[in-house]
Amino acid sequence: MMQNKLEKNPQKSVQIKNWPEKIRIFSGAQLKYLAFISMLIDHVNKALIYPNLDGSAGLQIISDLFDILGRIAFPLFMFLLVEGYFKTRSRWKYLLYLLGFGVISEVPFDLFTTSQVFEPNWNNIMFTLAAVLIGHEIIMENGERLLNDDVLNGTVVMILFTCVISSLVTERSARRFALNEDAQPEDKGAKKAMEQILIPVANPETIENLVNLALVIKDAKQKNGMIALNVINDNNSSENKELQGKRNLEKAAMIAAAADVPVTMVSRYDLNIASGIIHTIKEYEATDVVIGLHRKANIVDSFFGHLAESLLKGTHREVMIAKFLMPVNTLRRIIIAVPPKAEFETGFSKWVEHFCRMGSILGCRVHFFANERTLMRLQQLVKKKFSGTPTEFSLLEEWGDLLLLTGQVNYDHLFVVISARRGSISYDPSFERLPAQLSKYFSNNSLIILYPDQFGDPQEIVSFSDPRGYNESQHYEKVGKWFYKWFKKS
Repeated sequence: MMQNKLEKNPQKSVQIKNWPEKIRIFSGAQLKYLAFISMLIDHVNKALIYPNLDGSAGLQIISDLFDILGRIAFPLFMFLLVEGYFKTRSRWKYLLYLLGFGVISEVPFDLFTTSQVFEPNWNNIMFTLAAVLIGHEIIMENGERLLNDDVLNGTVVMILFTCVISSLVTERSARRFALNEDAQPEDKGAKKAMEQILIPVANPETIENLVNLALVIKDAKQKNGMIALNVINDNNSSENKELQGKRNLEKAAMIAAAADVPVTMVSRYDLNIASGIIHTIKEYEATDVVIGLHRKANIVDSFFGHLAESLLKGTHREVMIAKFLMPVNTLRRIIIAVPPKAEFETGFSKWVEHFCRMGSILGCRVHFFANERTLMRLQQLVKKKFSGTPTEFSLLEEWGDLLLLTGQVNYDHLFVVISARRGSISYDPSFERLPAQLSKYFSNNSLIILYPDQFGDPQEIVSFSDPRGYNESQHYEKVGKWFYKWFKKS
């Protein structure tokens, strides 16, 4: 009957016959070579490139590219494992080979991942795959396999699927839980923490403006609270750099002394500048960091620079990245762009206090732009604690397009953008466009990009095994959005 139907429609029979040929792109051997090359690239990146990342943009781009290419290996090996297991002559020998290679590779794997000869809580993937195959060979009393072919196929699909969406779903769920929690009431009896503002003084051209910024946001009731830091790179140390660093520290101390504020001068050697700043934050219990905006050295360099990016990953303290085109004390207005959900961040009240204090000292108006819910919280906070500061509140519907604020910011205004670290409650993917928008629309304005205090421990980005602390959640987020758009179209 089927044969007669196929004869009546010969074109359909040809399509059915040739269909597998059309989707066969690589042979089994070619897939093995691709998987091997991908795994080699991933291991070279983690073993050789990661420990030598020193802030150069070229090396970091290569490392990012190797990260992407190295992710191809796992799904290819999973596919080849299942295919080989179903087509081998002896499945038990296949299983023994898998276990044997698992035992042989366990010691190198543990040394590479944990720096220990044997770590029982951290094993390579071969033992997990072998356990699944053993379950497939166990036949129960009713004649069915404990883990049949459907379970094996489902395991492969589940691993691939969860690897893509797990980080994205976990991050979004954590944000939802945080938003649903009630705000914690302030403890009136609790003592206010001692304020310590850390100012790295590597660039002599920005020292004066950075110190003056720290002076206008600092609590005048606390006499101390300013630290000037000079970090000398171990690899590039010289007498000239040590002498220049000493001069920069003295210059910062002289500027602060004019306002009768003592400065703690710190000079230290470290692996790199970011590492030195992070270690100083911990040693001196700094509560805020004020740094100058990085100047792009070449076309592939990032807007913030490697120093700021590493610093944001290595500390949860408030970080101000500033660029001033005119002296701080000549500013006439402070324009602050606030993202949605910023009121849920730990450091929300702190940065509001800083800029309200700055507005009061300079005698300039502080103008907040935010959505309706955030504006309401800002108005309540300012009315309760900073009613003496001249303030103004305006609605900002589209946070993703800062072009709407270009008409509000003049040359003698300070434009402040409240940003957030990746994974925090108020973080939004539109923050990735922030460098391009600031470079295009606000290149002729004084700027501050502020990252508020955040709960939790910072990423230990300055270790020798992973000096960069690379965060992959951005890739999961992009893949999730791609799937969403694809399903929406279909």
